[in-house]
Amino acid sequence: MLRAGPLRYTAGSRGSVRVVDEPPRDPGAEAADGAPAEQLLRHEVELATTPRQEADALVALADHLVRERRDLDEAAELYDRALELAGPHEPVSCYHAHVGRARVARLLGQPDVQAIHLDGAIGVCEAIGADRAMADLLLLRSSLEVDAGRLDEARERLVDALQYAERNGDAHQAARVHFELGRLERRCEAPQLARAHFELARPSLLERGPKRLAASVELELGLLAFAVNDHAVAEDRLHRARGLWLELGNTTLAARTLGRLGELARVCGRRDEARAMLDQALVESRTCADPTLEAHTQCSRGDLARLTSRYDDAADAFSAALDLAAQHGLAEVQVRACIGLASVRRVAGLTVAARELLETAATTATLRGDQRGGVNARVALASLARLRGDHLGCERLLDAAHAAASAADYDLGLSNVAHGQATLALFRGDAAASDANLRLAEVFSRDLGARHGAVHVLVTRAQLCSLIGDLDAATAWLAEAEALADEVGYRLLVGHIARLRASLLLLDGQVAVNEAVGPVQRAADVAGQIGDVLGAADADVVRAEVAWRSGDPAGAVRGAARAARVHRGAGAVFDLALDLVVQARAELARGAARPAARLAREALRLVGTAPARPLLVEVGTVLLELPGRAVPTADRLRAHEAAREALGFMVAHLPDGADPAAFHRRHERSFALIDERAG
Repeated sequence: MLRAGPLRYTAGSRGSVRVVDEPPRDPGAEAADGAPAEQLLRHEVELATTPRQEADALVALADHLVRERRDLDEAAELYDRALELAGPHEPVSCYHAHVGRARVARLLGQPDVQAIHLDGAIGVCEAIGADRAMADLLLLRSSLEVDAGRLDEARERLVDALQYAERNGDAHQAARVHFELGRLERRCEAPQLARAHFELARPSLLERGPKRLAASVELELGLLAFAVNDHAVAEDRLHRARGLWLELGNTTLAARTLGRLGELARVCGRRDEARAMLDQALVESRTCADPTLEAHTQCSRGDLARLTSRYDDAADAFSAALDLAAQHGLAEVQVRACIGLASVRRVAGLTVAARELLETAATTATLRGDQRGGVNARVALASLARLRGDHLGCERLLDAAHAAASAADYDLGLSNVAHGQATLALFRGDAAASDANLRLAEVFSRDLGARHGAVHVLVTRAQLCSLIGDLDAATAWLAEAEALADEVGYRLLVGHIARLRASLLLLDGQVAVNEAVGPVQRAADVAGQIGDVLGAADADVVRAEVAWRSGDPAGAVRGAARAARVHRGAGAVFDLALDLVVQARAELARGAARPAARLAREALRLVGTAPARPLLVEVGTVLLELPGRAVPTADRLRAHEAAREALGFMVAHLPDGADPAAFHRRHERSFALIDERAG
């Protein structure tokens, strides 16, 4: 909030308090005979002949001590003596003493004392009708309410201050109040109100200053425009703010603004420009010895590296941010860096380390009241829960994240939750629920301009279309996702999309199996280049299926076993089950029924009672394909019942407009085996 310097007022023609236009006396000035100013002021106290004169002399001496930082405790005593002398019958002297005593209390870190004396000054002004001073005093008083977390009370003070400023006809004073109201509403997460107040403050502050507030209002408007994806306005305001900070010589805020410009360039897809800006912001943060700025800049560099699949660089940046957070107690940075580093660890297959980082982030966010950080941590934890087969845990985390994101009006969080719920529904075979959540995620992604998130949504939409048998639509969605992933440099998803394209080709009975070789090889190459351990395993299992269908069951067994080792180590339960299904089919293809049965039964055990219906269909199908003597009757009956119930559920939960016949063709082999065994 605003922190005014010494306020100089005197008695007006009707006994009110008014602002003195002339500048204050130079505190370092000397008397004509060469005596220091302090000696002269102490002499004036001794010469006073009336209580009012002595009170005014004491205030003048105390003001000097405050300016010179000589002895704040003595200054406080002098102001207190002046208040005793002035009493209620000398309102102007009383006013000056209250203002000075409030200023000393602020410098001594005594907010309660500061509030008492600001209230005293306000009371004097109200008593004598000094409207001109009221707006400034209420601005200062509101800052104490904000510092104490009493935001509603702060708003009331500011609204009163605005009324006084408008009554005074002082547009510049009103602009300062609008600026503080904007900051307050931004803190209360009311961006539209905040932006309206800042826009009202901007013309006067740009014209009359002070330049510090002009720079601040440009920065605030830039950040608010950035938050609502008004990127052109955001960039203009942030560039203006940085220019003003540089003119003021405020290297810290200039560097902070450059960091936000770097983030904006990243969001707009200008990756090289973003990297250059963030690297420069890092240099500037170190130059001005600002560890908080350095830590946030490292997080931004980590995000840029992560989203362009430079995971070694991302790990270095996030680790540096975590070190700074630990050294300087930066909880917000810790949350952000833990979430970012967890995503890097997950790509490397280090899911236990990723989970620990996310749990730390979630706990810290909860303790610090960081709702957005808590939402982001829980969404990522939900994804890990789904990976290890804990569907109920995944659901609970997503529900908690949805509640928190709704309470905080956090649209990006709601988008990520909707995508997480769509993915969970897809794994459960509830295509209708998945479709409904994807529609929500699509709206959020479009409105927010979250292009990396949009890639994930498009990929999940393609997977949904594949599940319900609409392979043409799935291919089209993947093509759109691939174009966007290429555009934003999201190589991780480029590799995943190539693998999914290969899987789609294997589903299409009209396409030769060798058509899938190129896409799956590209997926493997990308995974190797960027260190995507889980992606490489996913590519291995698709290549194993290609090998099996191409007449190389031994190669298929080796590939699926290689993928299974990675997925087992990462705790990726359902991915491991799918590896075992492919391996079982390859073993069966080379006549090894007993090893195939052992693998299929292990897959059935891994799935357990989880409602992973599409996977249950795959596991049940391979068990039903095995010779009767190779599988115990209990397992065969269980597999048959699980697959039958799963297919029935999936048929009943197709999205509106889906073609049941296409779904039946997609799962034709499973339907046939279930009917055959039932007979």
